[in-house]
Amino acid sequence: MRVDQIYTRSKLVFKLLLLSLSLWSVPQVIADEENCLNCHRYPLFGRMEANGEFYNFFVDEAAFRNSVHGRLACTACHSDVSNIPHTPAPEIVDCTQACHIEDPFSGTPFDHTRVAEKLNASIHGLKNDDVDEFKPDCKNCHINPQQISTESRVFAEVSGSCKRCHQPNGLSYAIKHMEFHGDSHEFWTQERKMMICASCHTDSTLVGDLFKDNMVSSFMETYHGVGFTFGDDRLPVCSDCHNHHSVFAQTDVRSSVHPLQLGQTCGGVDCHEDASDSFIEGSMHLRYTGWKSEILFWLKNIYILLIVGVIGFMVVHNILDFFKVRKMLIKHPLPPSSEQRFFLRLNRAERISHIIVFVSFSGLAVTGALL
Repeated sequence: MRVDQIYTRSKLVFKLLLLSLSLWSVPQVIADEENCLNCHRYPLFGRMEANGEFYNFFVDEAAFRNSVHGRLACTACHSDVSNIPHTPAPEIVDCTQACHIEDPFSGTPFDHTRVAEKLNASIHGLKNDDVDEFKPDCKNCHINPQQISTESRVFAEVSGSCKRCHQPNGLSYAIKHMEFHGDSHEFWTQERKMMICASCHTDSTLVGDLFKDNMVSSFMETYHGVGFTFGDDRLPVCSDCHNHHSVFAQTDVRSSVHPLQLGQTCGGVDCHEDASDSFIEGSMHLRYTGWKSEILFWLKNIYILLIVGVIGFMVVHNILDFFKVRKMLIKHPLPPSSEQRFFLRLNRAERISHIIVFVSFSGLAVTGALL
């Protein structure tokens, strides 16, 4: 068993032990006592607006029960709904309201106030400028499909041992919640996190002049971006450096990418732990203007021209040489091996140097280390 697997299992066992001590008696899953699903269980249950836009209010019961919110009654979040039909129209759900179950560890009502405070103080939360309508809220990133909790293999194996003795119903939902927000969860992959950020930051109708130079494309051209393209899930994406909720401008000292904070950000666990001060002076985005942009443009094109020209010429030369030698052998067959004369093309030092160049160049090309 690998060290990281042992660490993950140990951490999960510790969490479950704490949970079991605080959850001697956990209530059963809340049934649909308000009969909301009498209507919302039907696909395409919704309304058509005058502008032709359709609002679907269908709720997949199985998916909802398996989510991190599966233990909550509908009115725990939709607290302003009290009659049928719902008039006036229900307000948009406020994720910061204290509508959640009691926190099993502190005994207090659980809510997302602390997370909301971080978001509201960040660049995404400030609502006092001309781009307010483009600022994301909780549900822009935590869209409904992402509330579905699927246990990872390791967590399912560990939690299965606890469920043999402890009451499985409420405990299983607490386990799902811990699993969803734990770092062992397999849903929040690097690809999914990247797509969440890119869904807005590549849409010019949303960001407009807010980001004139494309943040996503400038990241994808860097070493980390190229590694992400090839599926290396160890490399960081947007939220790993800019934080998930406390996102600030780079000039703000509270920002995780401010020059004073970069050492801690880049030197995090499993990243560049021994990074020097000069190392962190680089950029995660290839964005240059003026003479730097011109130099980069010409260097890039000259490099491509050299690669295509040299490798291309070598390939064409070898093909022509092959047909030339083949033609000569047909005209002038080789004498018997006993009569052949041998010439030393490369001495030992030259053979070793060619091997070193071939291996190192191939390794650099495959790994992308040239970047």
